[in-house]
Amino acid sequence: MAKSEQQLKMADAQRESTAQRSYEAYFQDDGKQRPFSETINRPIAEVSAMLSEINNFPIFLENLEKIESAGVTSIWKFKNRIGEGSFDLPMNSSFSENEFKFEAKDEGGFPFSLRINLVPAQANRGTIVRMRCEYDTTAGRLAGMVEKLLGKDAMTLTKLTAQRFKALCETGSVPTIQGQSSGREEDQSNDSKH
Repeated sequence: MAKSEQQLKMADAQRESTAQRSYEAYFQDDGKQRPFSETINRPIAEVSAMLSEINNFPIFLENLEKIESAGVTSIWKFKNRIGEGSFDLPMNSSFSENEFKFEAKDEGGFPFSLRINLVPAQANRGTIVRMRCEYDTTAGRLAGMVEKLLGKDAMTLTKLTAQRFKALCETGSVPTIQGQSSGREEDQSNDSKH
């Protein structure tokens, strides 16, 4: 029994070492914020298959309406948060079995990238998803501070995207409050008031 426990510990240590090397190679220390991590209770093959299907991205990536023409180059249509309509962002994509990278092409108007790295969690407890979303607005530093105050900076977007992706993988849907009553007194009928 002791030998099998020791072998399990050695296998976990080796898996952790491999995961760390993968992380260091993928998210090089470039002085930027660390990626947001989320553990998904699904095998790595299932999570990778979910990410490989490009039509799943509008489900979990907030403000993304649809993606046209999958492949190396695609057009991502985002909702315009300021006004009506949407805007197109040409994207280049590259992915392997456990690494996914999407970057806006130069004509997109502003730099935007989404990087996702998958590693198996220890003791077969699912998959660790490391995600980092980066963008820079053309309005500069002041606009970046306003975005942070409104909760839509790149780190917040990464965190929400990772949480929505986890929900999609584990339950098959992304939770929403749309269409639910608010519980405010003015929204209740006279019959339901206390």
